[in-house]
Amino acid sequence: MNNITQHFVTAFFGEYLKGDSELATYLYVVENSGDGVVALNDDGTEKPEHTYWKGFTPRTAKGLTLEHTTKGE
Repeated sequence: MNNITQHFVTAFFGEYLKGDSELATYLYVVENSGDGVVALNDDGTEKPEHTYWKGFTPRTAKGLTLEHTTKGE
């Protein structure tokens, strides 16, 4: 769990404190990792239909959920 937390905290701080908007792609993923689609080219690059959690190799986010809420929820 520490590695998963480190992944998202690093992306969050990088986006919101350093202003690196590219890191948002690591935060805004499909809510349930099992709903993500792994679609990779032979060289490992992502195809357009690839929706698996960025930064996680196939099946390593199995069973995880990432929820986004607004203040007060």
